[in-house]
Amino acid sequence: MKFSRSVSVALLHYIMLALIMLVGLGLRFWHLADKPLWLDETITAVFAMGRDYQEVPTGEFVGLEAIAQFFTLNPETTCPTIAQRLIRDSSHPPLFFCLLHQWLVWLQPNAENWIWGLRSLPALFGTGAIAALYLLNRIAFSPPAGLMAAALMAVSPYGVYLSQEARHYTLPILLISLAMLGSVLLVQDWLAQRTRAWVWLGWLGVNVLGLYVHYFFLLALVAQLASLIGMWLLYRHAVPPRTGVMLGLAIALLILGYLPWIPVLLTHFSRPETEWLGLSSGWGYLAPLYQGLVGWIIMLVMLPVERQPLAIAIPLGLLMVAFFFWVALQAFRGWRNFSHQYPTHPALWLITTTTLLILLEYLAIIYVLGKDLTLAPRYNFVYFPGLWALLALALTQIPPQQIHLRRARRRLGQALNAARYTPVLAIAAGLLSSILVVHSLGFYKSPDPEPVAAQILAGDPWQDSARQQPTAIAFHYPTPQELALDLSIALRLRVATRAQDGKVAIAFLPYEPNTAPRWQPLPSLPTSISPPFHFWNFAGPKAPTLPTELKIPTATQTQVSCSVNPAQPNNLFGMPYQRYRCPS
Repeated sequence: MKFSRSVSVALLHYIMLALIMLVGLGLRFWHLADKPLWLDETITAVFAMGRDYQEVPTGEFVGLEAIAQFFTLNPETTCPTIAQRLIRDSSHPPLFFCLLHQWLVWLQPNAENWIWGLRSLPALFGTGAIAALYLLNRIAFSPPAGLMAAALMAVSPYGVYLSQEARHYTLPILLISLAMLGSVLLVQDWLAQRTRAWVWLGWLGVNVLGLYVHYFFLLALVAQLASLIGMWLLYRHAVPPRTGVMLGLAIALLILGYLPWIPVLLTHFSRPETEWLGLSSGWGYLAPLYQGLVGWIIMLVMLPVERQPLAIAIPLGLLMVAFFFWVALQAFRGWRNFSHQYPTHPALWLITTTTLLILLEYLAIIYVLGKDLTLAPRYNFVYFPGLWALLALALTQIPPQQIHLRRARRRLGQALNAARYTPVLAIAAGLLSSILVVHSLGFYKSPDPEPVAAQILAGDPWQDSARQQPTAIAFHYPTPQELALDLSIALRLRVATRAQDGKVAIAFLPYEPNTAPRWQPLPSLPTSISPPFHFWNFAGPKAPTLPTELKIPTATQTQVSCSVNPAQPNNLFGMPYQRYRCPS
């Protein structure tokens, strides 16, 4: 009878795990290709497709079909070639891009589903992170803690958001979770007076891979090593004498494994791509504190507060804050309850210390190096697994709360005391939030190509007859970063105009980073663009004031005079752009 009950409990456990995995998988693949690629995803697409920025047609007006041709897969590109292009034109390690390229070679996507193919591998890594966090909490704490960790990760709106991005965030989340699992297994082996080679080799392999996936993985690795050294010092009288030697050898092997890429790492630190992360002075020094809090809140719950009227944004924002603090209070009670029951629990202190050290590293980067990582919530992915592992444990350890109220208030008090329902409510809030995120009601992109493309295709709002006129666009860019932004807009225009049979020509015009773009002369327009037409002039950073009039040569070598309309320029990520009317 007892054996039968154990089998039933185990079967129910794995059924629940399977359902959680299916929910997580479904959320991550739901409407996966519906959102347009934004700047960072376009950068991913260039390298993962095996392309080079030097292949972009520049210095002339081309049709949108040329942009579509550029974003076709080149299966002959090798991983060393991708790595060399990343060294030259980007600031990222190569492993994720090489894996994604091979994934696309295997999928062989066409012009209709290549965006889905680009995002599907990160979505799979995001699903794998659910299983990894389950294993971490199950082995470190208990099966219920493992299930809770999987459930929270599956429905986290932050986790779903990152999983639907064609970027290298879900793979390091997966690897960090596995690395922390390896750390727990190492400490368990130390205390059990045993050595398992596969644990050491697995932990080493995961960390070396992580170093070649994202530079921020260094933060997780340093925190792991500091925590492991601390645990070794704490239990040095209870662990085998060879443990310290093996830990030192492991650190040497990690350095040796990363040695070939260290010169590139030092070079990438001086690149200009992260200049926008600068820390503001004065009151701006406090901004990382509340921005960091917002980053924590949206890991748990994300309601439609962005780009909404204040009458909607303020009440929903307050509801998010109140719900977060209520869950945090209950989680703290659960964490404290567990730590009191098991004051020397090695896994608890290992994961807690690792997570706290990562947070301290973030503060050092912000306030010592002057790089405000809280400006972009996506950068919180390094401590996300550790924080979620601890939250899941805490929510399974909430102690019963005694209510001391008078009879007249007892029923109301019992209704308000919903501590025991905290795990269910946290999962329900996450599920609702993830559904909203999937339907583009949260985590808006910045810069977002969608409103810019819609503005271009809207024509002249003051003259309805001009809405179907052809459109010419000139993008001035100083670096590959700005070129990728321009390509993201061109891609969105390509998608929007395929069903409209519109005439759009685009020119990508390079200029030196330290010089202003030249407004004249512009390239000749193709034969498909003739007056009257709209002309959009996109200036790069550090550009002077846009001119009020331009002369643009046509295919017949005649020049068309174009004047600003309206007079007020627009702004895209600090770069001005302006519409001109070019009459016949």
